[in-house]
Amino acid sequence: MARDEEGIRPVSPDGEPTAQRQDTTPEKDDASATEFTLTVGDNRCPECDAVISSRYHVGCDAPVLRIGGDWTCGACGVEMRPNTSCTECGGSCDITGVEVHVDKGTSTAPEQIETAIHRETNRVRRDHGLSELAYTHHLGAIALRHSRDMAQREYFSHESPDGDGPSDRYRQHGHSNRRSGENLAKEYAHLTQSATQIARNVVEGWMNSPPHRENILRGAFDAEGIGVYVDTDGAVYATQNFC
Repeated sequence: MARDEEGIRPVSPDGEPTAQRQDTTPEKDDASATEFTLTVGDNRCPECDAVISSRYHVGCDAPVLRIGGDWTCGACGVEMRPNTSCTECGGSCDITGVEVHVDKGTSTAPEQIETAIHRETNRVRRDHGLSELAYTHHLGAIALRHSRDMAQREYFSHESPDGDGPSDRYRQHGHSNRRSGENLAKEYAHLTQSATQIARNVVEGWMNSPPHRENILRGAFDAEGIGVYVDTDGAVYATQNFC
């Protein structure tokens, strides 16, 4: 099989995509496009000046952060809100913050998310009594090109602005199998989210959508390929192609 210079990568003996993959994350030349204001909880009691204990997540010893409107642990990402009452004297406290500028793009590598989505998809299939899907890097290359195209041309659809659909992309890239199916996802990942967390969100969203669920649970499919592209605004585009 011919290799695609922009996306094909080998698979490991267990059928999962390996970490050998051309980096498709955009260059971060424009700092204004990749930074945002993060609020770090900094709570002190106005009565006794004690630091509120839940400003830090016990066990992680990390500050509580406000990211995208949600308060989370700065280390593990679990949702938690700083206390509004003093643990020393019981006095009422307002949640204040210190502004910190950080890169808003997820630090998780695209190939890690791809592997996690493949594993999560097969876990769901096993739970429904179906066989696992093999991984094909040819489909992965087709999926990656579509994810990148959606991000770069700013659309989110199975049909491209040129009118091409999944079966057209299969044919254009020399995939001769007559069976085809495609799932799409666009996820804004928190800075602290792992590949596993992102994958679970993506697959859960697909399972809650009848057409996407049908693709994942279709017994006629025996292989898949996944392409993940991370845009400069922090959006994670995922395309899952089946055959």
